[in-house]
Amino acid sequence: MAEGEGDKWHRFGGGVSLGVAASQVDGDGNAGYHKPSPTFGIWVDRQMTARLFLRMDLRYMGKGSWHNSKINGGSQRDYTISLHYLELPLTAEYYVIPRLSIAAGVGFGYLMGASESNRYGELPLNSARQFRRFELSAQASLAFRISPHFTARGGGTYSILPIRGQLADPLGYIRHGQYNNLLYLVIEYEI
Repeated sequence: MAEGEGDKWHRFGGGVSLGVAASQVDGDGNAGYHKPSPTFGIWVDRQMTARLFLRMDLRYMGKGSWHNSKINGGSQRDYTISLHYLELPLTAEYYVIPRLSIAAGVGFGYLMGASESNRYGELPLNSARQFRRFELSAQASLAFRISPHFTARGGGTYSILPIRGQLADPLGYIRHGQYNNLLYLVIEYEI
C-alpha cells in the first residue's frame, strides 16, 4: 500500500434530502397508501470499501393513514391517523454499479405527535388507543445518482414492532397490533 492509500476508502460524505412519502397503517382496516406526507432530513455516510458505505440519516417522516368514502359522486373523509416521527435510520449501502445502489438497515423513530379522527371529530388517544413513543423499523431503498451532487432515492420502511397494541374490533375480532407501512421518494443533495 502506498502512503495515504489506506485512507482512500474511509471518506465521509453528507447532505440534505427532501421528498414525499405515502403511508398506511397495517391493522387499521383501511388498505392503500393514501396518506401523503412530506419528508426531509440530513444524512452522513462513510465509505468502508470501494462499493460499501455505512449511512446514518436524521429525518422528519410523516406517517399514518386515511380513508375516504364515496358519497353521491363526491368523497368524504371517514378516518385519519396522523403520526409525526423524527427518524434515525442506520443502513449499509452497496453500489451495484457506480451510479446505482441498494441499501438496507434499521430505523429508530421517536413519535413527536399523533392524532386520530373520524368523520365526527378527533378521537381521544387514551391509554387503550395510545401510540407507542418509539418505533423500530426495517429500512430498504434503491438510489440512482443523477449527477455528482444529486441522487434520486426510492424506498420503504415497515415497523418491526407494533406502533400500537391490540385494539378490540367492533365485530369482536382482536387485531394483532398496528404497523407503519411507508413508501417514499426523495431527492438528495450531497454537500
